[in-house]
Amino acid sequence: MTATILIFIAGYVLSLLLIPVAVLLKKHPTATVAWILTILMLPYLGALLFVVFGINRVERQMQRRQISTGNIAAQLRDLSSLKDTPGGPLSPLQETLARVCARIADAPCTVGNGIELLTDTNRTLGLIEQSILSARHSLHLEYYIWRPDRTGTRLRNLLIGKAQEGVEVRFLYDGIGS
Repeated sequence: MTATILIFIAGYVLSLLLIPVAVLLKKHPTATVAWILTILMLPYLGALLFVVFGINRVERQMQRRQISTGNIAAQLRDLSSLKDTPGGPLSPLQETLARVCARIADAPCTVGNGIELLTDTNRTLGLIEQSILSARHSLHLEYYIWRPDRTGTRLRNLLIGKAQEGVEVRFLYDGIGS
């Protein structure tokens, strides 16, 4: 046998060895069948494409995040002993809100927290600025809408100033939303 034939056979063998990998890695039958057909119909190119694109690194990262989220959820369940509220029992409305919040966040409501519905934009921005200015250790902000207008620039400059003071500043911007 010539070297060309040996290389040809080795390529097919390597391609065929990727089929069980595709079966084991892919959870969706359509994706599995598509990759098997790609590997068989385009032996060398299909194998290369599968190695580059078929082995889903994003899926592995998602699995790591799910494990991490599971660990956090376990720690949050340990907080169930902190459900006590100061000042006596909750009103029916407070109990309903606590149940809704616990379902949404998958965490129990704890003491020392408060919520306030803010309907006035100027007051809201003033309170955000006060919170930023009073931060001593860390700032964690998450926004779905952020514009480089006067308000956005002002808040950005405040955050930069706090970071220069040594405050840990984390800013998450998700322009797509959820």
